[in-house]
Amino acid sequence: MAKIKKESPWDNCEYALFPLGKGMPICAYGVEIPKGEEPSLKYFYHCFKNGKCRKELQDNNKRSEKMGSLVGALNKGKVKTNINISKIRPNPQNKYAIDGDEVRSIAESIYEHGQLEPGIVYAETSEYDDKDYTLISGEKRYSAITLLVNEGKHNGDMEVIINDKPENDIEMRELINDANLQRKKDHKTLYFEIKQKYEYYQYLKENGRKPEMHKRDWTAKALGISSRQVDNIIKKFEGEKNTDSNLASGRKDYNKNFAQKIKEKYNFDTKISQKSITFNCENTEELNDLLSHFGIDMTYDYQGE
Repeated sequence: MAKIKKESPWDNCEYALFPLGKGMPICAYGVEIPKGEEPSLKYFYHCFKNGKCRKELQDNNKRSEKMGSLVGALNKGKVKTNINISKIRPNPQNKYAIDGDEVRSIAESIYEHGQLEPGIVYAETSEYDDKDYTLISGEKRYSAITLLVNEGKHNGDMEVIINDKPENDIEMRELINDANLQRKKDHKTLYFEIKQKYEYYQYLKENGRKPEMHKRDWTAKALGISSRQVDNIIKKFEGEKNTDSNLASGRKDYNKNFAQKIKEKYNFDTKISQKSITFNCENTEELNDLLSHFGIDMTYDYQGE
């Protein structure tokens, strides 16, 4: 019976050396002999480490370190600089949907407070456009600044961190995904931001700068979330009773202000609720004026007996 020769994993490796025999290979990958010294086994390592190729292990470690440094830059950052958006292209690998309302909210925040978080880009020129950089993170901020530029409210400079270009599309998509995961806020963070917005809303109100929108809707727009989300998050942390109380108080103020505006514009006394509006008339003549104002071709003329 013929013996089947079992191939060793290092048989065809260009870095495998066998000074101690075929069964004891050493690895020459990454070995550097100091200038002026003779080659010696002390500069080499066993070919396999824990049953794995040393080259593969080192390549994986280098890749992990690079990925870690790039992902870490999303939070910690390197040197920040300003680059005009005319020199930046959106990343074709970014498949995340861009919500127009959220972009508008970010644009308003940038216009009022400036850009608070930098984007992440890498240098890349192309024969197809005159751009010098490609986005990794910050497409919504890029879109918001573009919106402001189009409205004549911004010079187009975007604060960014310049990083190395990822080695391949897989690493690129992983970085984009990580950037989006880091931007997703948990309910605890959103609750904190909602309370801060409520406090600022009250401050504006007390200083004669009350926004036209209701507090809940104004907060939702400012944070780029829905009014229902604001309700649900407050309910989660404060309970149903407090949420209803806050909403009822806010709606009461809104209804009162709305009724006052009708009084000032049309001279009709009204009472407003969420589902109805009641007009109070002092006499029949005023009632008929109200009917005529709304285009109702009828006259109240009950004379009685």
